[in-house]
Amino acid sequence: MIALTLSDSFVVTGDVIEIANGSATPIRREAFLVDQASDVASRVSASILGALFRTSVPEMPRGKADRVDAESFRLTLQGWHVLLSNPNGGANAAAEAQALFDAAIQRDPTNARAHAGLSSVWAARAASMQMPFDDGARLSEAEARKALYFDPQEGTAMMNLAAMLGYRRRSIVAAESLFVRAATADPGNPEIPTVRGALYRHAWKWDRALDQVRIGRELDPLSASLVDREALISFCTDNAAEALRLYRMEVVMSPNDTLAMRNVARALARLGRWDEAAEQLRRVSPPALVQDTTPIDSLTGSKRVYWQLVHADGKRRLARALAKAGPAGVPSVRLAWLRIGAGEMDAGLDELAKAAARGDVAVYRSPCQPDADEAKASPRFQRILASLPRWE
Repeated sequence: MIALTLSDSFVVTGDVIEIANGSATPIRREAFLVDQASDVASRVSASILGALFRTSVPEMPRGKADRVDAESFRLTLQGWHVLLSNPNGGANAAAEAQALFDAAIQRDPTNARAHAGLSSVWAARAASMQMPFDDGARLSEAEARKALYFDPQEGTAMMNLAAMLGYRRRSIVAAESLFVRAATADPGNPEIPTVRGALYRHAWKWDRALDQVRIGRELDPLSASLVDREALISFCTDNAAEALRLYRMEVVMSPNDTLAMRNVARALARLGRWDEAAEQLRRVSPPALVQDTTPIDSLTGSKRVYWQLVHADGKRRLARALAKAGPAGVPSVRLAWLRIGAGEMDAGLDELAKAAARGDVAVYRSPCQPDADEAKASPRFQRILASLPRWE
């Protein structure tokens, strides 16, 4: 890596050198301002790792495809496509992926990659509060161990064991060695650094989370969902300008992604650009939510309209969640966020405080949660976060 200084900025170039013949392959060339120096190592190292280990189809079974039944192989690929292409797809995407992995295992019970896929489905359901965390973790670990029985070097299975262990113990230290083993066994798998970054994000280790998510993006540069993961960490660290840049990139990659479009509005609002934020929300909100809003005629008016739209959409999503909830009701932390997003601040914070007192691991996601934006300045919200035990 070479740095050339130019006045108040510098240019960093990164090369991969072939030891056998000394040839150098340029990997990255990027200019940084002096005050961005702390970000250089993260971006350049992620680029180099991506160049070294990127694979064309990261969902393919690693190294044992010739031993897997052909139809089981196809179902496994399809399951991974559904799971990795719809990280925000909720229960429907998880159910579809689970059915495909189940079918793959029925065709070939020794298909380690399909067992690893099921492990990831259960882990995702646990992390996204689609089911009680302990139940999801138990099922995820069971499938991961089956995968490792058939392929002791199955990186995704090691990753899921690491993640579930880390979440249960609230400990980065407990999970670290398994994550290292997973990345060593399967260095081209973008899911491993992405999930590792999510664990760091729960522990509020923002810089380490960002490093891992960037590695995941470099391993799978066409994945819009990985752009979203990096942009989310920018929100965690209050870097709204970077979040805006990334979400606009995501919209270009996925023009029909209304969630990314809403996050553009969120970033604009964080920057105080209320008129643009409100107009962006008006473009992507259902007509029924915008027909009664006040015309945008000033900055103050724009801020008011923005929160009117946020609350209107929040009320709609809260009502839908309550209507669809089973006997157990809406998970407490999700209900807290939904109430805050609907403008029910006190009720939302009451729910969040109860979840924190119970030790619900999902509370740790609150600093980055879109629905909690309006609560971030609340002293009570800050006290709830301060009451949480810190991770090792």
